[in-house]
Amino acid sequence: MKHLKKAVLLIVALAVLLIPSRTTLAASQKVPANVKKLTASVTSETTVKLTWSKASKATGYYVYSVTESGALKKLGSTTGTACIVKNLKVNKSYTYQIYAYCKSGSTITKSKKGSPAVTVKTKMLTPACPTNLRLASYGEKSVLLKWDAAANATGYDVYRYTEGDKAYKKVATVQTTSCRVKKLTAGKAYRFRIRSYRKVGDAKSVSKYSKVVKGTAKSFKGTEDEVHGRWFSATLKCNLTVTITSTGKKRTLSAGTAVSASKRSSNTVTIILADGQKAKILGSNLSFGNLSYTTRPYSTAAMEAFVNEKGYTSPSNYLIWVSQYTLTTNIFRGSAGEWKLIRSVPCVVGRYGKTPTGVHQLRFTTMYYGYPRIYFTWNPVKGWGNSVHCRIDSNTQAAASDGCVRLDGDTLWYIYNNCPMGTTVVSY
Repeated sequence: MKHLKKAVLLIVALAVLLIPSRTTLAASQKVPANVKKLTASVTSETTVKLTWSKASKATGYYVYSVTESGALKKLGSTTGTACIVKNLKVNKSYTYQIYAYCKSGSTITKSKKGSPAVTVKTKMLTPACPTNLRLASYGEKSVLLKWDAAANATGYDVYRYTEGDKAYKKVATVQTTSCRVKKLTAGKAYRFRIRSYRKVGDAKSVSKYSKVVKGTAKSFKGTEDEVHGRWFSATLKCNLTVTITSTGKKRTLSAGTAVSASKRSSNTVTIILADGQKAKILGSNLSFGNLSYTTRPYSTAAMEAFVNEKGYTSPSNYLIWVSQYTLTTNIFRGSAGEWKLIRSVPCVVGRYGKTPTGVHQLRFTTMYYGYPRIYFTWNPVKGWGNSVHCRIDSNTQAAASDGCVRLDGDTLWYIYNNCPMGTTVVSY
């Protein structure tokens, strides 16, 4: 009997030794399989998408980048089988590897091996070649170039052909779709072309060159077409020695000499003498009169050059310019930099400079003597403003109103029917 009991105990002990422990069994069940497949695709210039196959027993995955030395750098973790890696550098190669992991309570077990490593290179987009390059308008020894926006471009390089070098030289870099090229020689023909570029960080790519446009520079200064703002008639109160601005020479003027002054002020003003020479004096030495003006209009080219070179914009496709020197109201159609004169008529403006200068907008309309009265300034406190309205006396071209601009009926109706409220009004 004793021998039988010993045999039974021995069998039980051997059985216990042969049965795996629960801890050992559980540990073997918590090791996830290796990720067998990993792919990478470029989703933008600075992002990459990683996608991998699902690993059995995995509750999540670690994402690693592999350095040039082969070391792993942990980027993060996810419970899915895809992720986006951001903030990468352009035109650079990156290598990635995925490890599966299993989490049970506070215990995390990583797969024995990582996925096959995959390498991917980010790429910079190539910007499209600019199209519709055109010489939009002329300025004083300058031209305005405009073009259509190019896809993927962050800026544009502007080139001008140089006869001496027999090559195109870059003259400007802009982020807009227009560029004014200045300091040209009047009467000289020029050729221009542009190309777009894309810049991300330190990386840059460029497009092909656009078509070439040609133009001959013009000048509007030093001629009867020179555009300037309003001036005031004045006479000297006393004998005065002045310095001619252009030559630096002294000149003595007698009391009563008639001049034109740049403004009505007791402080420093610029005066124009009868021969066109200019000088600066104190306005306190002058007796001021009404506006000094001419009834000889500017040329169409000079007027278009003026509004385009000034860069005036308008929320509508119309622009109105009241010239207080030529006593004309000029209506343009187009857009900034490409305004074309479509109507120019004589007008009456405010005596002694009562019509305000500056940039204004059409505000609202009432009726006045059977014609539209369209306000371009308004003071809500005083309930009063400046407007364009019909003539109420025989004056057709003078400085005679209390600040409003008087026009013929046809022009008033044209503005009323064509120029929306908000249209820019320039008084100069």
